[in-house]
Amino acid sequence: MSLSQVSGCLSCQHGISLELLLPHLAGVIAEAAEMTSGLLCIWARARADHGVCPRCGQPSSRVHSAYGRRLADAPVGSRRVLVRLAVRRFFCGNPGCPAVTFAEQVEGLTARRVRRTPPLARMLTVIALALAGRAGAAAGAGAGPDGGPLQHVAAGHGAARPADRDGDSARSR
Repeated sequence: MSLSQVSGCLSCQHGISLELLLPHLAGVIAEAAEMTSGLLCIWARARADHGVCPRCGQPSSRVHSAYGRRLADAPVGSRRVLVRLAVRRFFCGNPGCPAVTFAEQVEGLTARRVRRTPPLARMLTVIALALAGRAGAAAGAGAGPDGGPLQHVAAGHGAARPADRDGDSARSR
């Protein structure tokens, strides 16, 4: 299914845009979408025609290079969502700035070295806090494209310990 079929149906007949359904994608132009078994893949690029250097704040439209980035997003209709974002690297035009090049970031969608969208990160945090440890890791295991988005939470924040015969956890000994 192409995004033009989806957009045409939603925007023309009902006045609903993709940004209304997925507000965190307002800063991107969705160029295509494809649904396969259990996965919705959205190809997108930033709406802005320039980038802003994160170190000095100088805007730049001089493109150095481009690359693809994969972001796991919150499920939609029981389907996993993957955003394949085309990202540009820009030259910083400020000669006094230590950053020679920088990658564009989409407000509300991306951050450096993050592979999950804010809605998915919030959802996984809620699961982790509610269930904690191994139970939370098992409950959130299918939410990301890597199959185990909560494994780092369970490992990093102390997984639940098995109970001994008296019902006390091994940690309290």
